[in-house]
Amino acid sequence: MRRSRRLKILLVPHDEGEPRSLNIPLLLILIVILGVLITFGVFLRYFSRWVDITTLERMERENRILESQLKIFSERAERLEEEYGELKKKVEYIKKKGEIEVPEEEASDVSPLDSLVALSERINPFFQEIEKLFSREPAIFRAIPSFLPVKGWVIKPFGKIRDPFTGRKKPHNGINILAPLRTPVVCPADGKVLETGRDRIKGLWVEIDHGYGIKTVYAHLHRILVKKGDEVKRGDLIGEVGKSGKALYPNLYWEIKKNGEPVDPLKVVVF
Repeated sequence: MRRSRRLKILLVPHDEGEPRSLNIPLLLILIVILGVLITFGVFLRYFSRWVDITTLERMERENRILESQLKIFSERAERLEEEYGELKKKVEYIKKKGEIEVPEEEASDVSPLDSLVALSERINPFFQEIEKLFSREPAIFRAIPSFLPVKGWVIKPFGKIRDPFTGRKKPHNGINILAPLRTPVVCPADGKVLETGRDRIKGLWVEIDHGYGIKTVYAHLHRILVKKGDEVKRGDLIGEVGKSGKALYPNLYWEIKKNGEPVDPLKVVVF
């Protein structure tokens, strides 16, 4: 007798109706089950891949963030190293008066990150010496220009430059800072206004005596806001950026002299 390849399902109603039968081929049932299993397998595979991709993307994103933070940290370490060197140079020229000792350094080829602890150990005694000097003669530090007198861009450095009118190279005893017309010019150190004036080259200018042989000049001003004999403090407004004299555009000419000798302002200021 041939076995049936169908699944017979008998449906019996709750009322007095006649029972009904439903014949389903076994092959169809197997195909449905197989289809469900295949669908589930495909879904599981792609879900697993999606989880893997999501995890990989998250790890890559975290790695990029860590690399970015590491780069920032490394750059800060390098800047700290540079600023320490610059600060040490700025204090050297007053160490005779204040008897400050700047600690010597040993050459090293380690990375900025690896040298942070050593840098900190070098800086601490250095600043202790500065603190001692400050407690003895705080006026010295108030007399040293500690920042640029105007916010802008240095367009002419200290040293020899080419004269735009003659084409010849000549000594440039200060720096020129490009800034918008009438930008405030502030005093970067305590002092006394030694002189103000106007001439065909510098235009409107102000000279300030800070004591300890330090003098500063501010030229090409649009307006002078102080007068001869005025006492000025660090941060006081002394004028406005202009293009007086031979200036071709609004800028400030700034000059520092120590005992009558021109000094590069960018090697003196901290900020």
